[in-house]
Amino acid sequence: MARSSGFTKGYCRAVADFIYSNFIARVGTFSVLKTDNGREFHNEVLQQLLSNYGISPSYSVPYHPQGNGMIEASHKRLIRFIKLVPENKNLSKVLNAALWVDRTTVRKRTGFTPQYLVFGFEGNNLLQSLMQTPSDIQQYTEDELFKFRVGQFYFRKQQEDSAKETQRRDRDHQKEVFDKRYDTNVPIKKGDLVLVYDAATNKMGLNWSGPFVVRKVLSRIYYLSNLQGIPMKRQYTREMLKPFVAAPLSTTK
Repeated sequence: MARSSGFTKGYCRAVADFIYSNFIARVGTFSVLKTDNGREFHNEVLQQLLSNYGISPSYSVPYHPQGNGMIEASHKRLIRFIKLVPENKNLSKVLNAALWVDRTTVRKRTGFTPQYLVFGFEGNNLLQSLMQTPSDIQQYTEDELFKFRVGQFYFRKQQEDSAKETQRRDRDHQKEVFDKRYDTNVPIKKGDLVLVYDAATNKMGLNWSGPFVVRKVLSRIYYLSNLQGIPMKRQYTREMLKPFVAAPLSTTK
């Protein structure tokens, strides 16, 4: 479930405080924090916080938004909401309203709202208040409340399993679409010659540059060097590469 805050100054310490108060102190420690390569995540304050709680930092590949696909999708929803706000409104105050709408909107990927999956109950928004009739206030005994709570936990477990299955099917579908768009079936290993996709240059319509040499492969991340053996600082993922095939030499007489 999305959480957000606006920072105007001292953002390095503010980001560390945000991560501590909204995640570590709220739900406990975790093993890995994955972020982009912004300066707010590359500083001694945050590194010390992560070290204190045994959390390993992990950074996405530069110029590769697919690596943070879920976060990028969440950003798009918030941006669409904020674009509808009149220009004279304070955006820092509008942000909480945008998050409220985001948390109470059903996700296609899971079939549930983020608030329900996190807290076990639906958070009503203004549209739901208009569409629904308020229920009558009724007093329950302690035993009735206990039985209701047990049933709520049991039903929630079933709903979580349903959300996981819906998410799995959606991921399988997205992977199928991705594999059709990018031919990643051909394996690339250390020492291979490859071309690199670079849409930013787009010189004369040529989006592939190279060849380069694969000098190291770690999981799904590839490290390259040029033909002179000089390492390239940037990292690449599989869909950004394709094997280099030299054109056959002409044999004209």
